[in-house]
Amino acid sequence: MKDIEGIPVEEPWREWWVPGIHKHEDQMAGMVWKLRGFSFVSVKGAGHMVPSDKPKEAQVMFESFIAGNDLPYKT
Repeated sequence: MKDIEGIPVEEPWREWWVPGIHKHEDQMAGMVWKLRGFSFVSVKGAGHMVPSDKPKEAQVMFESFIAGNDLPYKT
């Protein structure tokens, strides 16, 4: 993959999803772009206060970060 200013891109932009109670209820939560050492994550429809605007998405993002896991893909 291409480097951005000398930083290798590990994963191109992709959607990340918040799982629903049932498989057909999954919803796109935003976009993620992974470079070596850090990730850029957006939350669709959220303002500067993601936890108050989109609490479910914020919880999934925080728990994934703490656990060292990738944000969920659409299954």
